Amino acid sequence: MISTMDEQNVIEDWLNAFSSSIKAHDIGALSVLASPKLMVFGLPENKELNYRQWCSRWENELAQSRLHDVRHTGLRIKTIAQRRLAFATQQSILAHDRTVLLMDISLVLEREEDDQWRLVEQQILKTKFFKLPQDTAHE
Repeated sequence: MISTMDEQNVIEDWLNAFSSSIKAHDIGALSVLASPKLMVFGLPENKELNYRQWCSRWENELAQSRLHDVRHTGLRIKTIAQRRLAFATQQSILAHDRTVLLMDISLVLEREEDDQWRLVEQQILKTKFFKLPQDTAHE
C-alpha cells in the first residue's frame, strides 16, 4: 500500500496534468489522463458521459478556445486502495469571456495495467456559474 503522502502526490500530479493540458489546449495529453472505462455522472437531466463523449466535449471546448484557466482547491481524499484513489475537490474553470464555472466534484483514479493513473469516474455534485468583474483576476 502506498503512503498517504504518495497518494496526495499522485492526485496532485494528476490534477496539475489535467490543468496544464487544458491551458495548453492539448486534447492528446488530456485524453490519456482518462481511462476508456470512464463514466461521468451528475450532469443535468441525469445524463451520463462515457470516455468518448468526455473527450469530444473537451475537444470542442479547446477547439473553440473558450477556456482560459482551470484550478482545483480543497482536495479531500476519501478512499485509498492499492489501485484506486477516490477524492473530492472544487474545480473552477475560467472562460475567456470571464465566466466562471465552479463545480464540486468527486473523482476516482485507477492505476491501470500500464501503471498509469487515469480517471475512471467523475461525479458532479454541485455547479455554480458567475461572471467575474472586468478588473478581477482568477486567483
